[in-house]
Amino acid sequence: MTTLDPGNDYFTMINAFEVDPENAERLVDVLQRASGRSASCPASSPQTSICRSTASAWSITSSGAPAHFEAMQKNPDAQPHMREAADLAKSFEPVSYALRHVIDLTDS
Repeated sequence: MTTLDPGNDYFTMINAFEVDPENAERLVDVLQRASGRSASCPASSPQTSICRSTASAWSITSSGAPAHFEAMQKNPDAQPHMREAADLAKSFEPVSYALRHVIDLTDS
């Protein structure tokens, strides 16, 4: 597990996708490839999670340095995955957040 340090200019990018149920698993496959979980695309960030809500909405949350995200956006191998994810979704909203504090509940 990656340790995130607010002093290292980390931020979190949350992409929320609304998708029809019949496209849900396809979207997961695309998001996995786009987030660097395949050999053809280098990892976009040290840590990525893909979550599903009960209303067929998905979010991919990535945390890392801005350089990770810039490299992903410029990577020609990642472009088709990002377009495919956008095409599968009825809508999606990317929002980035600067990491300000980490609370580690395992250090009690």
